[in-house]
Amino acid sequence: MKNSKEIPRKQTTSHEDYFQDRRLEAGDNGKVPSILSAFDNRRNSENVYANNLMERILTRDNMNQAYKQVVRNKGKHGIDGMTVDELLPYLKENGNQLRKDILTYKYKPKSVRRAEISKSDGGVRLLGIPTVTDRMIKASHCPIINPNI
Repeated sequence: MKNSKEIPRKQTTSHEDYFQDRRLEAGDNGKVPSILSAFDNRRNSENVYANNLMERILTRDNMNQAYKQVVRNKGKHGIDGMTVDELLPYLKENGNQLRKDILTYKYKPKSVRRAEISKSDGGVRLLGIPTVTDRMIKASHCPIINPNI
């Protein structure tokens, strides 16, 4: 039996059975530019693209949409005891610091509160409930909330 590397074969893609005659060998990138070339443009030794993305995620409009999503979903409080109704006053007082902590990578999500839900067969299902602040930050990163990010 021959080694599979020695047998040239046609490869098909999922797009209308397009055949590819050329084989790619190890180390051959097929003249495709690397993703790293997109990150070569740096300013002040920082990754400009990543910072711009984080700033776009943390815009006032996007954070407002994330807040509305968390309020719409309701849910129980996390380990800190803050309810959805207490989130807006908290953000008015601490929102700028929260944004700054996220941009400087100092923000750390809080622990998740454990809850048990009874199952119909008599067992229990463990559920993790994050804090409402953490839920809002996660919702702000979701492209469903703001597909323009």
